Amino acid sequence: MVATLFMAVFIGDFFHYWRHRLDHARLLWPSHAMHHSSEA
Repeated sequence: MVATLFMAVFIGDFFHYWRHRLDHARLLWPSHAMHHSSEA
């Protein structure tokens, strides 16, 4: 069970990281730029 939880967290974090990296690509940046704006 601990190994399953570890793998679930690891895999989730892996995909979140790469999704965020793709958001910084030129094609997806316009929809992601608000995330980095100083105005909230």
